[in-house]
Amino acid sequence: RSELKKYFKDGFLLFKPRDIVSGDFYWLYKTKDDIVLWTVADSTGHGVPGAFLSIIGNFLLNEVAVDKEINTTNKVLDSMRNSVIKALSNNSKPDKQLKDGMDMVFCAWDMKTNRLQFSGANNPLYLIRQNELIVYKTDRQPVGYHLGEATPFTAREIQLEKGDKIYLFSDGYYDQFGGEKGKKFKVTNFRKLLLSIQDKPMSEQLDELRTTLDWWMGDEAQIDDICVMGVEI
Repeated sequence: RSELKKYFKDGFLLFKPRDIVSGDFYWLYKTKDDIVLWTVADSTGHGVPGAFLSIIGNFLLNEVAVDKEINTTNKVLDSMRNSVIKALSNNSKPDKQLKDGMDMVFCAWDMKTNRLQFSGANNPLYLIRQNELIVYKTDRQPVGYHLGEATPFTAREIQLEKGDKIYLFSDGYYDQFGGEKGKKFKVTNFRKLLLSIQDKPMSEQLDELRTTLDWWMGDEAQIDDICVMGVEI
């Protein structure tokens, strides 16, 4: 959270791996031009196989966004996808390659203009503004192998306003089984929860997310890695 508060008004990170190592990962970097880049990514699998992909993802983000100084979000994902496919073609069996990749949203916030550019692979971006939760859908393809025709990722832009809250996440939270009937928490309830806590400081939002998750899970085992990041502009 201290790293998030360096660049944003406030922020939180809920990171709960299913195993010792995680297929979910997060990444944050500020360029010399005052552009904040960040992501939450969900690699295929969990445990050691997922962690292997997470290591590749972190390495590629550092190579593309930091070393090569590329911060146009769709170009970052295009470059990552090409490198992921190349890396996995050397390390995976052909039938497994089709399943390996990452779902993620990659953001670039210009601190000077307050404009946000983002691109995504399967995962959406949530923006809460004036008590309304806005869902921004992204490209229906992973950063990796895709059974359909792979197309260039698209970039979208939003003019942010003071007080806007942005949430990135993997599917682990709302896919978790629990409750009285042992069912999934579901996206609808996840959105309702975020809306119900949006006026609270980010540290309290984190507490609410943890408390609700613990209550929901009860005695159920955690089925996937969980990662939720919220930032306030």
